Amino acid sequence: MNNKTKEILHRIIAAIMTCLMCIGTIGGILPTTVMAATAKYNLHEVSSLSNTDALYKEYAEANGLKLGYLTNFNNATITITHSDFHTKTLNGTQYVYTAASKLPKSGGRDEATVWENVATFTYKNAGYYGDDKSNTFDIVYKLKKLVALRGTMLSYAYDLSYPYYTPVISSPGEGVLACSYIRDSEMATHGGPYTAENWDIEILDKNGNRLKNVLLAQVYKDLDIWHSSNDQDYSKTFSEGIKLFSGYVEDTYVRANHKLDIESYGSDSNASYRATNDGETPFENQYKWVVTAISSGLASLQWTGQVCGTTISPVVSTIYPDTPDPKKEVDKKISNVGEEVIWTVTQSFPVVNPSNAAKSI
Repeated sequence: MNNKTKEILHRIIAAIMTCLMCIGTIGGILPTTVMAATAKYNLHEVSSLSNTDALYKEYAEANGLKLGYLTNFNNATITITHSDFHTKTLNGTQYVYTAASKLPKSGGRDEATVWENVATFTYKNAGYYGDDKSNTFDIVYKLKKLVALRGTMLSYAYDLSYPYYTPVISSPGEGVLACSYIRDSEMATHGGPYTAENWDIEILDKNGNRLKNVLLAQVYKDLDIWHSSNDQDYSKTFSEGIKLFSGYVEDTYVRANHKLDIESYGSDSNASYRATNDGETPFENQYKWVVTAISSGLASLQWTGQVCGTTISPVVSTIYPDTPDPKKEVDKKISNVGEEVIWTVTQSFPVVNPSNAAKSI
């Protein structure tokens, strides 16, 4: 075969491959690249973050979404998906941990230990959506990536002889706590590395399908620092914070006069919320909370922190239980004219919060 014949043959083969690629593209055989739109978040400062259902009710109605309500958010099943990690329960709290000896022992800011697909937290029948209480949903938290960074900016050394805890199931009703601690058997803290956790949060129906028409409010609580002494460097790189990546509605809420550093990253706006170096503030005063909502059945975020923890969970919307029928009693069924008959009506009220339980009518 001479060179001219080879050249003609190469052109024929190239033409055939081009035709096949065109057919494959038309028929959906070849993958196509989809450019994801960047998210821009509208920030609202409000006097209170307590009634989040009211904040998102109008949004849900305008966008044809059904609100999700939590009714059973007390227990989660933890599935460990990385061999380095284990679980334990201490004083009713479920912990995920690994040996601190696996963490970076020394070195510069770029020395890190990286784990992929660490654990999954599943809340079965966590609540319902819409007006039908039989439409239940599950909430699944997946810790997709965990990066523990030594960081020369941190002047103290953490103790590698104890377990490294991250994350934990917080108190009943509070859900998942993204955190980074090294603790001894008495749960006293012995420092910890700077940590970045990438999370996926899924809202699933009873058949395991993502609920793309349900809006579920989220509250990220306690974005602060563990103390503000001068020997710690809490620059933006190492402060506790969250980044909203995808799956959230446009509107986010913080309390007026909040204590957060809010910034953009990339082409997103109001997408990063970080602690400021003003020390601890009371947990319940909402100055270091962020409220947003998932509307597509799947959301992704990143938590960062060091010797800290942040609750990354849905808002615990208390659904007032059904009130039972009153009980009526009469002291006697037969009486003579002029005699007194006494009716007693007893009404039981369900207790939602002991602080405001009904005592009388």
